[in-house]
Amino acid sequence: MRTLYGRVLAGFIAACCLASWADAEETWVGRLVMPREGATYQAGEKKVPEAEIALPIQVQNVNGDWLWTGNAWVYKGHVVPAEEAVAYYTQLLQKPSVAAWAHLRRGIARLVQQEVDKAVADLDEAIRLEPSNLRALLTRADVWDRVGAVDKAIADRSKLIELQPSVAGHSWARANSWMAKGDFDKAIADFTEAIRKDPQGVGAYVGRAMAFHRKGQDTQAFADFDAALRLEPQDSSIFAARATVWVEKKEFDKAVVDLSQAMAFDPDEVMHGYHRGQVWHAKGNLNAAVADYSEAIRRAPDFPAPYCDRAIVLLARGEPDRALADLNKAIELDPRCVPAYAVRADVWDAKGEKSRAAADRAKAKQLAAGK
Repeated sequence: MRTLYGRVLAGFIAACCLASWADAEETWVGRLVMPREGATYQAGEKKVPEAEIALPIQVQNVNGDWLWTGNAWVYKGHVVPAEEAVAYYTQLLQKPSVAAWAHLRRGIARLVQQEVDKAVADLDEAIRLEPSNLRALLTRADVWDRVGAVDKAIADRSKLIELQPSVAGHSWARANSWMAKGDFDKAIADFTEAIRKDPQGVGAYVGRAMAFHRKGQDTQAFADFDAALRLEPQDSSIFAARATVWVEKKEFDKAVVDLSQAMAFDPDEVMHGYHRGQVWHAKGNLNAAVADYSEAIRRAPDFPAPYCDRAIVLLARGEPDRALADLNKAIELDPRCVPAYAVRADVWDAKGEKSRAAADRAKAKQLAAGK
């Protein structure tokens, strides 16, 4: 489903730490930039409309004075660094003729800066000025989902469906909002509509499978997983999603098989091995769990969760000192990691350090309460 929804969402999913701006070519790749007024995009001899460009733009490649956006080239002088974009669009808003355009892009730039409330205000204004602005509606709907304002997300997605009734992605996205709201019947209806619009859309089959599972209709759920795999037999995400259903049904052997398949098809995805470690633990195979957690740590040493999970297994194996080292590392990486403090309290108990155990339990309680 290569829709506007997919391209805009891809822009937000792209994770990149903003760094200082420089002209050396090697500093451009990976940077986030935003378009200046009048920016144009080229792919060969073809001009690409900005509606097809994900914002913010994450620079993929450089060729002289041209930056590759992922599906088009844009001239360096036609973009502004994301960290400077709010100031640029604020200045541009002195021109009333481009107000809707500038408010929308300033809203996106503010999302990059994590200024959500100000971003929503800009998106609201862009939509007030242009009620049928697809990108503005789509961006705002994504923000509503991110902050848990599901009803508002559904309203924006309903408007998008009204404006573009043939686009499967809008139905798929609203179905996911219904899932977040817990209305699985409406989610199934929207996933079904997405499939009708795009029968090759694997995501709609997987989403509907999960909705059927939440309703306890696992026969239909597994039929949808099978349909998805017929379309994309090597898509690791389908195996991983089905594994979650097996886990919830406590059919751990089948979950291990699916996660192993996911790892085979996408060996670079750390989460598949990490989740398999959790399944091994649930099965009681502590050595296999430690092996998978250790591999996840080796490949993603700044990811705190595997340290915490490995510590639980090490404590169960009677290795409190190794468990303590893992928990200290997890807390170093994420000082607000509630499970790490709770498990470390158990380790202190095992070592006879009652006062330290009490302190960590109090800390875990405090963090869980959001303090």
